[in-house]
Amino acid sequence: MQRVAIYARVSTQEQAENGNSLDFQIEKLKAYCQLHEYKVVGEYVDAGVSGAKSERPALNKLKKDIDKIDIVLIYKLDRLSRSIKDTMYLIEDLFKPNDVNLISLSENFDTSQAMGMATIGMLSTFAQLERETIKERMMAGKIQAVKSGKNLNKTPFGYIKENGKLLKDEKTKDSVEFVFKSMLAGNSLQKTVNLLEINNFGNVRKWSTSIINRLVRNVSYCGHTDTMGVLIKDTHESYITTEEQKLIIDMLWERKHHSSKSNLNKIKAIFRGLISCPCCHRKLTPASREKTNGEKVFFYKCTFCPKEKKKSFTISESKFEKKLLKFLKYDFKIKFEQKEIEKKDFSKILNNFENKKFKLQKAWLNELLTDEELEKLQNEINEQIELIKREEKEYNLMVENSKKQNNISEIAANFENLYNGMDTDEKIEFLKIIIKTIKTEVKIKKVNVVNRSEIDITDIIFN
Repeated sequence: MQRVAIYARVSTQEQAENGNSLDFQIEKLKAYCQLHEYKVVGEYVDAGVSGAKSERPALNKLKKDIDKIDIVLIYKLDRLSRSIKDTMYLIEDLFKPNDVNLISLSENFDTSQAMGMATIGMLSTFAQLERETIKERMMAGKIQAVKSGKNLNKTPFGYIKENGKLLKDEKTKDSVEFVFKSMLAGNSLQKTVNLLEINNFGNVRKWSTSIINRLVRNVSYCGHTDTMGVLIKDTHESYITTEEQKLIIDMLWERKHHSSKSNLNKIKAIFRGLISCPCCHRKLTPASREKTNGEKVFFYKCTFCPKEKKKSFTISESKFEKKLLKFLKYDFKIKFEQKEIEKKDFSKILNNFENKKFKLQKAWLNELLTDEELEKLQNEINEQIELIKREEKEYNLMVENSKKQNNISEIAANFENLYNGMDTDEKIEFLKIIIKTIKTEVKIKKVNVVNRSEIDITDIIFN
C-alpha cells in the first residue's frame, strides 16, 4: 500500500475563501486516498503562510519525514509553492532522489509520468506569474500612496506620524539635528555619542555608535522614502540634504577602511592579494579568529559581495593550501606549446623593405614615378612593415614564454616539496615572487539533498 503525505496550505488572504479553505482541501485529499486505497501517514498543514515563502513549519516537517513517504498529495500546485524555483527544487532535489511522486488532485497529474512533469513546468510558470502580478499591484499601490504623502514604513526617530504623514517631532528633533551637526563637523561615532551625553540628550534615548550609524544612513532624514526598494524623493521634511548624507557616509567608509586595512596588514596571511572571489573577481580579504584553545585560524573572505547582496565566499587558509597543492600536482597544465621555434632575423627583413622605399624615392626623383604612384607604392610597403613588426612582437613573446615554460614546469613539479619545507614568512615571500594571481570559480557540491557551494581553483597566473 502506497504511503501518502497530505499537504495543505492557505495564506492569510485566502483563509476566508471557501474554495481553498483547509477543511475543504483536507476533505478532498482524504477522499482521493480512500478511493485509491492509499495509506495516509501524515497530514501537513500550513495555516496563514504565503506560498512565496520556502520556510514553512509543516513543509519543513514533511521534508524531514520524506523517507517515510511514497507520494505527496496536494489539492493544487500553488498550495505547494508559487515560486518556480522552490517547486522545481522540491521535485528535483527532494522528491525524486527519495523516490517520492507528487500528485495534484485538481490538476490531475503526477510526477511519475512524463506528461505530469511537462504539466508541472507549465503550471509552475503560471503560479509564479500570478505571484509576480500580485506583487506588482501591491508595489504600485504602495508607491502611489507614498507619493501622495502617506508614510507606510516604520516611523523614524525624530519624526511623528499624523494622518499618515511624517512630521518633525518637537520633542526629539533637537537631538537628531545635533547628531547630524556633530557628524558633519567631522566627529567620530563614539565622540558623537559622548557629546550627546554631555549635552543631556541621553535623556531622550539611549545612544550608541550602532544607533547613530544606522540613523545617519537612513534616507528618511533626507526627506525621501524607500518603499519596496523604490526611492521616492521629497515625501516629507528633511533634516539634511542628500549631499550632506553622502559626505557623512563617505567619511565613515574611509575611516573604517583605513582602520581595517591597518589591522589586516598585521595578519600574516600566506595568500594575501592572490586569491580572487569567484563571484565579483576582487581579491579576497584575509582575516583570523581564535579557537577556544587559543589557536589562531586564518581564512579569506569577500568584503565586497555582501554590499551587492550576494553570497560572501569564505575559505580557510589550510583548506586552500590543500587545493593549491592538489591543483599543481594533478590539474595544472602548461599553456605554452612545447615546440622548437624557428629562428627569424626580422631586422634583415625590415632593412629590405626600407631599401625598397629608398629605391622608390630615387625613381621618383628621376621622374620615373608620379606623385600618386609613389604614394600608393609607399603605402603598400608601410603596411608590409607593420605586419612584420607585429609578427616580430608575437615571435618575441613566444620565445619569452618558451623560456618561462621550463621554469614554470620545474616549479610546478617541485612545488609541494619546496612549499612544505618553508615557514609562514618564507611561504609569503615565495608565493609573492612566483604567483601573480590565483583564479577561482564556484563549485556546487551536493550533500544529501542540499546543494553547497565552495571555491575551486581554475588557473594560476605566474609572474
